[in-house]
Amino acid sequence: MVGSVLAAAEQEKDHIICVCAIGYPSWYMPTTIKWTVNMFSATRNPLSKLFFRDSRFETPLSTEAPPFSRYGRCYEACQWAPSSFNAQPVRVVGHAEGQRFDFYGANSSRYYTPVAVGIWLANWETGCEALKIKGHFKIMDSEKLDVPALTNDGPVYDMSWICSP
Repeated sequence: MVGSVLAAAEQEKDHIICVCAIGYPSWYMPTTIKWTVNMFSATRNPLSKLFFRDSRFETPLSTEAPPFSRYGRCYEACQWAPSSFNAQPVRVVGHAEGQRFDFYGANSSRYYTPVAVGIWLANWETGCEALKIKGHFKIMDSEKLDVPALTNDGPVYDMSWICSP
């Protein structure tokens, strides 16, 4: 059905902004997947395991202390963002006294993690707009970011959000 709707779109006047899949839970789910979904869907990582002050992901970001406290609801919007199996595969490093945030995929998955990062970026931007904090996204030169070397499964730098002066 989606294919026929997309095929009928007129490129000159129709603009598809997003596609959203709507469905229902399958009656069949293997036991291991059901156990994994139930285990991860009931809990969310605390902000201290998602937002960091250093690019080695060792020092949690003080999200309640100035100047980072001004982004309050942005952190929560990201923390509760949906992801595959609610795995929360995104990490953020705050820099420059709240003027820059670097977003990382916590693993090297080419499928689920980029979608989760995109959702976090959208939530962050929406939160900043609601708080009237102006800024923009930019892909920084990862050599200048002191990005840790990629281990077996992450982290992978994606993009930075920079606060406008």
